[in-house]
Amino acid sequence: MSTRFRSKSFASLLLVLAWGAATAAAGGTLDKYPFPLEPQAMYDRLAGLGVVNLPPVAADEWRVLAAAWQAEHGPAAERSGAEFDRLVVDALLVASGVSTESERVAYHARLEKLVAEARHATAEAKSSYDRGEALLKFLHAGVMKSGYEAEQTSFADVFESNKHNCVSSTAMYYVVGKALGLDVKLISIPGGFLMAGHACCDLVDGDRRIEVEPTNPDGFDWVKKMNEPGVFTIGPQPDRKAGHEVDALELAAAIFSNRLASAVRAEPPRRAEAASYGIRSLMLAPCDEHIVHNAVSVFTNWGPALTEEKQFAAAVRVMKFGFQATADRDVRNNALVAYIRAIDFLLTQGEDEAASKLMAEAAQTLPDDSDVAVANCWIRFAESEFENTGEAALAAVSRGLKHVSGDDRRKLLDWRDNMLLRWSAWLMKDKKVAKSLDVVRLGMKLDPPPAKPRELLEAHTYDALVVVNEDGGGIPAAVELFQAIEREFGASDGLAEVAWSHAVRRIDALCDAGRYADAVAAAEAYAPMIAEKSRGETRARPWRFWAGHLAEAKQWEAAVVKCGEGLKAVPGSELITSRALATLDDWAQAERASKGIDAAVAVYDRGLELFPDNGHLRHNREYYLEQKAAR
Repeated sequence: MSTRFRSKSFASLLLVLAWGAATAAAGGTLDKYPFPLEPQAMYDRLAGLGVVNLPPVAADEWRVLAAAWQAEHGPAAERSGAEFDRLVVDALLVASGVSTESERVAYHARLEKLVAEARHATAEAKSSYDRGEALLKFLHAGVMKSGYEAEQTSFADVFESNKHNCVSSTAMYYVVGKALGLDVKLISIPGGFLMAGHACCDLVDGDRRIEVEPTNPDGFDWVKKMNEPGVFTIGPQPDRKAGHEVDALELAAAIFSNRLASAVRAEPPRRAEAASYGIRSLMLAPCDEHIVHNAVSVFTNWGPALTEEKQFAAAVRVMKFGFQATADRDVRNNALVAYIRAIDFLLTQGEDEAASKLMAEAAQTLPDDSDVAVANCWIRFAESEFENTGEAALAAVSRGLKHVSGDDRRKLLDWRDNMLLRWSAWLMKDKKVAKSLDVVRLGMKLDPPPAKPRELLEAHTYDALVVVNEDGGGIPAAVELFQAIEREFGASDGLAEVAWSHAVRRIDALCDAGRYADAVAAAEAYAPMIAEKSRGETRARPWRFWAGHLAEAKQWEAAVVKCGEGLKAVPGSELITSRALATLDDWAQAERASKGIDAAVAVYDRGLELFPDNGHLRHNREYYLEQKAAR
């Protein structure tokens, strides 16, 4: 029996993650960029699919992103110095939505003014420690004075709204602090089940690292503040020990990731926009595990969403691209499911040509997955139709045979033949003998015919004999049914085997229950449907078991008598004769052991009365007499 196909499920959807905005995965740095396609090529190919309206990206923005990519991957990658510092600010602004160079120039001017004011405000500081603390108070008194807002991840918008979250406040502290000559290290802390991921920083002062929480005006030297008398916190706190150091471009990438999260959470979700943010974040942080995870999550979630909306063609295009661009396992699984759902939908709509083309594409895209092999696609569809009716399943197979060849055709026909067997068996389970026989007739008229044309008939007959026998008709009804089948379809060795097997099971069951006389009667009643070559053996079977039962109980005389009765009913039966000879041998050995040689010889004399010409009995009798003479 073939296995029923079940619809593939989409992979568990990855959470959309963002620093300071959603639950974060454990972060870290990958050894290398993990995807086969570079981010800008990803963007161009995704835009070229024709099914996704990606938001346009200004040429000025691409220049910044390309410079950031080169800073990581270029032949002369440089991640320090004034030029890199300016690139960091440009990246923070681009990630915040400031696309054109003219707009960024204006923000650079505002930043330079802010730095000058910060320098003046911290001029009296005697150490890096004091300057770092004074800087945090200065920022909260001015550019960050309007306080914390969880979704305000934009570095640029800090200037406009004076609001911030952990990402934007950390970016501001880092950029201004670095301009003042402070050694600021950026820290990313992954979130957990109840807590968002977090961004913060450390100030390096000689051999000390001072923890800074930029969201809080009192967040400088956080550990010291927390240990002061009377200080307490409300709610869960980020675990600094779980954090890892990142660079400023990774912080800029986090702004893109937070925008990605907002786009996905929108109603309705803006998935193309989210994909754009994810791809651009990879230009800034191509090896940050957290950023990579977020970018992949867009594609993992996108296919299932499009499929739920019945946008099957778009789901396939997006997921195929996502898999080819990322080679991610979960994206691949969801690409597979998108193909399956799209193919199944086309088949239910009767669009067989389009479905066949998509099958070929799926097999090429996912060559190692049997679920999108051409034959299996048709089988899955036919199986779903079988849940309606067997006729619908046969119609599905007929459609499929027009579009398959070679091994695929053989597999589809094998499934069809197996389906007929199941269909017949399910009807028989409900004791619908006539309807099951109609399935047999239908199967034998199929073009092309079943590979084993009589197998369906034999399976039906096997079950039908049981049903009519147990349903009140008894053995006569079973014999009548079998003879009718032979008249309609012709006799065969296969049918003869079915009839004999049925009879033997019933006879043996009666013998096992100790109903030997009933078993003898059953064997006689079944004889008309048993092939002549097996009829004698079938009729002798209960006599053999009856005599054997008596012999096991050491009722020797009764066992021999029973063999005699059996031989009168079935003359010349080798089964009964062999049982009789074995019984006589066992009886003689028992007599020899308990009464002596004469008693054993008497047993063989009794046996020769039944079998006067049996050489085995004469030989054994003479053997015992020779033993007696030897004494």
